[in-house]
Amino acid sequence: MTFDSTDFRHCMGHFTTGITVVTTINEENVRCGMTINSFSSLSLEPPLVTFSVDKNAHNHNNFANCKKFVVNILAEAQQNISKTFAHPSSVEWNNVDYETSDDGCILIKDCIAYIQCEAENIYHGGDHTIIIGRVINFQMTSDEPPLLYFKGKYRKIGDKL
Repeated sequence: MTFDSTDFRHCMGHFTTGITVVTTINEENVRCGMTINSFSSLSLEPPLVTFSVDKNAHNHNNFANCKKFVVNILAEAQQNISKTFAHPSSVEWNNVDYETSDDGCILIKDCIAYIQCEAENIYHGGDHTIIIGRVINFQMTSDEPPLLYFKGKYRKIGDKL
């Protein structure tokens, strides 16, 4: 079977994902954030999560070299936050409501959950870098519905397709 990356991307768009914004502080002490839907849990013992970043992405090096990061799981009402962090232009952090935890992690306010991690392993996977984090803290903050992505569009639970 012959196919191109556009066909494959279209096929993968049939898998519904949640939307997260992963945040970190880079080596120059600058806040960084990126919309990620390639996030998943990896292991319960030890508690590990994983996400991947396109090697050409604007924040690739900030995440490939980070020591710790936070996965901010977005609520349905946070589509604007997802869009803000999806673009390669610099993010105007004064337009993002966030707080900094005691250990310096960035938590975007009103998310449905936060998962704080220390970077555990970095792997190369084709045109992406795969980042594995060891969970050091988490909190579930809301029972609001999650922000979903399916077939190239934001969706809500119960949407008719």
